[in-house]
Amino acid sequence: GALSKAQKVSASAPTGGQKAKRGAKEEGGAARAGPATHFISLPISDPALISQLAEVQAAVEKESPWYTPGLIAQKKLHLSLAILHCPDQAVLQRAILELGTVEARLREVLSTQPRVEVQGLGTFKHSVLWAGMKGGGALQEAAMVLQEAMERAGALHGKREELKAHVTLMKTSFFSATERKTAASYSLAAPTQWMQKFGAASFGTQQVTGIALCAMKSSPDGGYVTEHWLPLGGGGSGLAAWAALPSVVTWSGPQVALQLKGQASRGGKGAVKVGVKLEFLASGKVEVMINVRDI
Repeated sequence: GALSKAQKVSASAPTGGQKAKRGAKEEGGAARAGPATHFISLPISDPALISQLAEVQAAVEKESPWYTPGLIAQKKLHLSLAILHCPDQAVLQRAILELGTVEARLREVLSTQPRVEVQGLGTFKHSVLWAGMKGGGALQEAAMVLQEAMERAGALHGKREELKAHVTLMKTSFFSATERKTAASYSLAAPTQWMQKFGAASFGTQQVTGIALCAMKSSPDGGYVTEHWLPLGGGGSGLAAWAALPSVVTWSGPQVALQLKGQASRGGKGAVKVGVKLEFLASGKVEVMINVRDI
């Protein structure tokens, strides 16, 4: 989300706004008190777009190395649509099921903007460097749909707020006290070669294939832990949200078995548990067993 008094450099996305106070209340529902634990976002996954944003980060690191500790890992690049507070699994599961009830509406809204363009750079209070979004009316509407749904689920953190569409590239909040003190001697708004080069540049587009509900913690591969995925791209599987459950790998001599488990909601029509077991036999054959049941 945006910080107050955002300073626009040359991008066409956010210009400011103020973060909701912790535990604030909004008409139509109560805000969740406590720290943010999860978020819903459009992940940045297009290889060409990631490459262009990585080029910006590399230029920042070379010319302004004091910002290096705050650079966002490429696998964590995303556009936030809603911030959540899910203190336990019960709240998280309500949020997941509520996502299923708005799948059709999200598909309708985002069908008018199947790709979003990332363009220009800007800063928030000299502590956040972001790449902006061109246009974004459909994303704004989608964010409101999602925030209202999360409010109904009792999972929305803070109050509903207008989307300040951007992809964060660097945050000084990740700095240690020493690193923050060093960076305070400089300004993100100061003339730099990388700002002159990329300040108004178009970095590419991202296809809207779905949205992810992620925990605010790192996964083993360096991204965020994705709790659930809501597919919105062409076709779709009919599953409104997917939740990974503990998986098991076992082996006995030359035989290996891989068991994958998960559960999915079906657009407000209940949920199913899905289990897939693959056995790799010594003969070279693979046996596949699939089990689907209502929950």
